[in-house]
Amino acid sequence: MFKLIVLLFIGSALADFNSFEEALENEISNYDFDANSQLDHKHFLNFKREHNKFYETVEEELKRFKIFRINLLKIRLLNKFDFGSAQYGVNQFADLNENEFTTQYTGLKFDRDQIEQTSEFMEPEFDREADLPKEMDWREKGAVTEVKNQGSCGSCWAFSAIGSIEGANKVVNNELVSLSEEELVDCDTQSNGCGGGFMTWAFDTVKRLGGLETEKDYPYKPQGECRFKKDLAKVQLTGYVNLTQNEDDIAKYVAQKGPVSVGLNANLMQFYMKGIAHPKWFLTKWLCNPKMLNHGVLIVGFGETETKSMFGKKTKAPYWIIKNSWSSKWGRQGYYYLYRGDNSCGVSEFASAPIVAPKKN
Repeated sequence: MFKLIVLLFIGSALADFNSFEEALENEISNYDFDANSQLDHKHFLNFKREHNKFYETVEEELKRFKIFRINLLKIRLLNKFDFGSAQYGVNQFADLNENEFTTQYTGLKFDRDQIEQTSEFMEPEFDREADLPKEMDWREKGAVTEVKNQGSCGSCWAFSAIGSIEGANKVVNNELVSLSEEELVDCDTQSNGCGGGFMTWAFDTVKRLGGLETEKDYPYKPQGECRFKKDLAKVQLTGYVNLTQNEDDIAKYVAQKGPVSVGLNANLMQFYMKGIAHPKWFLTKWLCNPKMLNHGVLIVGFGETETKSMFGKKTKAPYWIIKNSWSSKWGRQGYYYLYRGDNSCGVSEFASAPIVAPKKN
């Protein structure tokens, strides 16, 4: 009887909406925009004040208000259709449509075949037979720098790569140094600067150049010209590793070796505020397709908590702790918590980590 109830429930849900797009269209068609105009405009004014938004023309303001209202409906749906404890709300991206958001604030661009053909990587060395700890957080061990801000530049790949190099340098050389994303943006010829790139190409570039300068010596001010000075390099790489798509293996590597660079489908992240994101089946088709990666981020740890299922039963909720590059004002002080175990949003599709050279005495 219980199984029948479950099947009927799932069948009903699928019959209601086969996709998030369909659910959104239904939400829009049933929403009384005229009756809610005054309240929505009040929310919009609050949003503008909080995030210091200014639009140069009346036409632009009206355009942004229209997008904002649609996004309010998206946020309502996201809060309704997430298996996890994630909460979505109005943040600094609430006046952007999906295309604008991904174009300006993501930047992971690669060809799977090209990566396999051009990248040289080492086999990862870690104890696969070791017990997986319940939790691990490299922030607590001083291996993670402050949350940074890529701005409206598609350089997420550089921030992800630098984050994993900073962490590995702390583990190998016991030194946490904020390193230069701009060096990669300017000097990585396989990637395309603010036009997008990939983390393993960044690792290749650091090895080829002979090291990385610090953030202080080579600050984040996109100029397009490579100004790397090898005599100022503070960290060198001997190579990098690609990890399997097994999330337990990735977690073991993180626990033993340090933070790991990964790609994500970031569409679900646009309005994320806090909690553990775990998209339902039809969200993966539209907002969070695991095969359509567009954003580079950094896994700095993992954990596990308890949550209640739809029937009130307690169940485990394993999660990844992910450092993002949209400033500490986004998400949970700049971090994203994502369900661990079912390749949510493609988190295990491409995981890689640098091999930092030990400093010579």
